[in-house]
Amino acid sequence: MALANVNIAKERCDSLEVAPIPESGIILQIRTGKRQSLGPNQSAIAKSEVEGSVHAGSTGLEGDEHVYKFHGGLDRAIHQYDANHYSDWRAEHPLVPGLFDIGGFGENLTATNMTEENVCIGDLYRIGETVLVEVSEPRNPCYKRNIRFQWPRALKRIQRTGRVGWDFRVLHTGAIKTGDSISLVERPLPRWSVMNVQRVIQGKAVPLPLLEECTALTVLTEKFRDMARRRLEFAPKTYTLVAVDTLTPRLKQFTFILRESLKLANPTFRPLAFAQIRWGVAQASYHDVLQGAGRTPRSTACRAA
Repeated sequence: MALANVNIAKERCDSLEVAPIPESGIILQIRTGKRQSLGPNQSAIAKSEVEGSVHAGSTGLEGDEHVYKFHGGLDRAIHQYDANHYSDWRAEHPLVPGLFDIGGFGENLTATNMTEENVCIGDLYRIGETVLVEVSEPRNPCYKRNIRFQWPRALKRIQRTGRVGWDFRVLHTGAIKTGDSISLVERPLPRWSVMNVQRVIQGKAVPLPLLEECTALTVLTEKFRDMARRRLEFAPKTYTLVAVDTLTPRLKQFTFILRESLKLANPTFRPLAFAQIRWGVAQASYHDVLQGAGRTPRSTACRAA
């Protein structure tokens, strides 16, 4: 598929393949930055290359800043981006191709051999001699990428391609420097690559059990688990009709059981929902749901007109 045509939201995600194991890599650049103006906004996306060693602490690299706390912190201490993506971006003919170079995405690290397809959530990586980091989430880029790259389509293309990079927690602190090795130590979730998390949350016709599995990945940040929960909550679901009670000549109460064994946090029908009820192959009717209430994690009752 041509790079310019990649769109995760239009891809089917029926199952997840085990991610390949990345070979040990080398840190190519380490970058930190201070808050400064970016158009009408404040941003710390513009980072400069660090010479020599820098301390990697639990909340990030020494000297690195964030405008908002939720852009950093324990779950987003260090951001890594695949430097090979920059040539892919330039091939898409953005308005200012020269802006797509190492550091353009505000990354702290670039390294060899690592990309969204072979880096998994929960992976533990050793950097140099002492630093141990854990992959916490795909990076969740914001609208400032449009300003940064002077390209109104930048954010949309980043989200559609999944070329977002990833964030680390720092489990063991210490000094790192350019030229250090970065090696996989442990992989608890081999199917949940950074790209596969995006496929499940954004993809077309994702099986509900995959969404449910994503919500249960405790090593994944709460933000991304909430995205999966929300998609699971609003996704169409198939129920088995187990009882019909006539309340008035025009009002019936239907009781359903979820056909798939899902653990829903809020097993109720949302406002303005409707139900399609099928009898056999050819017969079906549609009903507006007036009220819904969950009785058990696997069943729900509604009143439909």
